[in-house]
Amino acid sequence: MNPHEPEQLNMPEVSEEYTLEDILKEFGSEDTADHGKQDPPPVKRHPSPAKEDPSPSKLSISGDTISFTPIRSAPKPPPTDAPVKIATLKSRDTVPFPLPGSGLVFSPEPLPKEPISPEPLEEMPPEAEKPQEPAKEKEKIKVLEPQTPQALFEKYRRGSVAQILRCAALTVLALLGLYALLCFSGIAKLPFFSSKYWIFASQVTLFLAMLLSYEVFVRGVMDVISRRFSLYTLSIPLCLLACVHALRLGSPAEDNFCPVVILLLAYLQYSLRLQRSAHIHSLHTVCGFRSPLGIFDAPQTSTKNDSLRCATANIGDYLQNLQMPDPPKRIFGIYAFVLLFLTPPAAYLLSVYSSRDFVLCWLLLLLCSIPWGAMLSYNKPFRALSRRLSKLGSALSGWCSARTFGKKHTIILRDEDLFPRSGISSNGMKLYGGYDASYVIANTLAILDAAESPLADLFETLLRSHNASRLYATNYRFYDNNGIGGEVLGEDILVGSLSFMQSMGVHMSAGARVRQAVYIAIHGELVGVFAIKYKANLSSRNGLRDIIANRNFTVVIAARDFLISPELIAAKYELPTDSLIFPAYYNRVRLSEIDPNRPTVQGALLAEDTFGAFSSTVAAGRILKTATLLSTVLSLIAGIGGLLLCSLFLFRDAALLLTPLYVAAFQLIWTLLSGLMTDIALKF
Repeated sequence: MNPHEPEQLNMPEVSEEYTLEDILKEFGSEDTADHGKQDPPPVKRHPSPAKEDPSPSKLSISGDTISFTPIRSAPKPPPTDAPVKIATLKSRDTVPFPLPGSGLVFSPEPLPKEPISPEPLEEMPPEAEKPQEPAKEKEKIKVLEPQTPQALFEKYRRGSVAQILRCAALTVLALLGLYALLCFSGIAKLPFFSSKYWIFASQVTLFLAMLLSYEVFVRGVMDVISRRFSLYTLSIPLCLLACVHALRLGSPAEDNFCPVVILLLAYLQYSLRLQRSAHIHSLHTVCGFRSPLGIFDAPQTSTKNDSLRCATANIGDYLQNLQMPDPPKRIFGIYAFVLLFLTPPAAYLLSVYSSRDFVLCWLLLLLCSIPWGAMLSYNKPFRALSRRLSKLGSALSGWCSARTFGKKHTIILRDEDLFPRSGISSNGMKLYGGYDASYVIANTLAILDAAESPLADLFETLLRSHNASRLYATNYRFYDNNGIGGEVLGEDILVGSLSFMQSMGVHMSAGARVRQAVYIAIHGELVGVFAIKYKANLSSRNGLRDIIANRNFTVVIAARDFLISPELIAAKYELPTDSLIFPAYYNRVRLSEIDPNRPTVQGALLAEDTFGAFSSTVAAGRILKTATLLSTVLSLIAGIGGLLLCSLFLFRDAALLLTPLYVAAFQLIWTLLSGLMTDIALKF
């Protein structure tokens, strides 16, 4: 046979030749064992022609041994028009070689390690080294690592007791200041407030109140640093003006506004206390959750409004929403910015026109225009609702809950919301057509399980009690008249309610007509009737009552159980169901499914999927929005009205009416009115 030249595919040009001794020296051989002690002759290397191909003349046969001269080629990149696929080299001891007839580089089994003298690896340039990448990644992870509920809870809980004590001490000082105002007006009498020591005592008391409420000033400074303003920011120039005005007083009979400023500081400090307390209650509840669920707002295509659903919660999203700024903070931040730059020129003009002291005019404008209960507009209802929901095992995520639950929604009622599976039981069965009970139960379970019906658990229990084997359905389908169909072992099965069997033409005897029962027919023949008993759930009753009474909710029943109907709900829970939307069975099945690709907004967290906690949490979010907006509007009216009245009195030269008691009474009336409206909103 004529020798055949080996075919080369994508092989680069030959650059060097090696002799047999050179090969045996590198790889070793049994034939060279006797010559191992002799130094090999020097190898002469000469370049070969550029286009020389390997030929059979380089093969030499002696006996049974075939010796060859290997060809080493210089690396050459493959042509661009014929891309080469490179397999990953998984071991340092594997030598890749091209696979004939393809562009793949194949990695054979690892070769022995001893005869191989690996070539030294090329040193990477300094810029290509990557020893510092893990450090950068760790630094980035440390910066972007989200806070956990436990860490955030400890942050808010730290110093909480000291804050409570400071609030209590500040309340005592505020009450003493209020009593001093009553003494100046003649309603109460105390000789100390008419003595010359009262001016000094008022300044000391104000300084002590400023120390107790240092958090107010810290918050005000932080707001300025972050390029935003708040009512806490206005407390800084207000206290300075009160101190300067008190130093200019000549006699105790003159108006001293230090007690009024102390009352304002008490309200501002109390608002910070309520904010921290609300976060503590919410985070403490979340820390007790093992696998929390979130209430999500998802858009719907079948209804005009968005729907609310329960799904696996996102803790990081909850913590982020919990710390978002609320509308009162943003609204009163703009209001404080306007006051900070509007009141000084207004005070200067009024002081020039009425020949009054500039410090007094500016002090009066700030005292009358800062509503005391403004920062309580959100913190007070949020704290009350957080305490209430912590007992139910749920937590609001701040203003995000109010914004999410405060608009009109479609409430999708699923099977577990109406009748939990633990409250569904069998009330007897009756068989027809001579079929065995285990066979009928297995066919029914196969259809219900394929349709993901909540009744499948009940029939699985019946199947185990009869020691039967499970069957599986194919080609199952839903009918609009409360029924399911499918094939089991080649037989056509129908499972549904009484009305479904009648609409499908299945013959019914007089004794087989049970309203609340599961019917099964094989090939159009009735073979079994299973009576079902539903037990009312207290949590579901309370939740249904809340959402039915709320006009902003559109309630849609999306139960996969074909026996659930508005008549059954009305009979078991004794509630009006006229406002409930009951779509066709196919649409109910479609609405019960959750599309993970839909954009959703997480509004709150739940410890477990109970309809009572769900409805109470949604209602609490709406209450939070109503109470916050109502209190915010009243506080804005109080602030703007006080600013206009103060300006009018100063302009009309009636500043004598702006006594400390009248200013305090004006702010207290509006603050109590706002708090009363908040309490009323929390009751409903």
